[in-house]
Amino acid sequence: MMHALHAIISLQVSQLWEPRILLLAKVSNHLSLRYYQYEVTFGLYMLTQTEKVVLNTILLSIFTGSLYALHIGLEPFMIHAICSMISYITSSLSGAEVSAHSEALS
Repeated sequence: MMHALHAIISLQVSQLWEPRILLLAKVSNHLSLRYYQYEVTFGLYMLTQTEKVVLNTILLSIFTGSLYALHIGLEPFMIHAICSMISYITSSLSGAEVSAHSEALS
């Protein structure tokens, strides 16, 4: 009886973990395929491991710096654009109410 109960519990636990393991395996396979395509497309498969690390570090630094610069430059622009849009919407709504109200008074 105890052996059967232990088998049922272990079966249920393995069924709970199976989707997570499959998903992790799928993600891992997808990432390794993409990295392989990156190496073949740009010819990195011919470089030594040290050269790959140096080149990937340089590319990652350039990409990260570009994203940071884009964020720093884009943030004030977006804040100004959103504030201008809110100001335009609220002023046009209040202007419509004022003109409707003044027409009703005349």
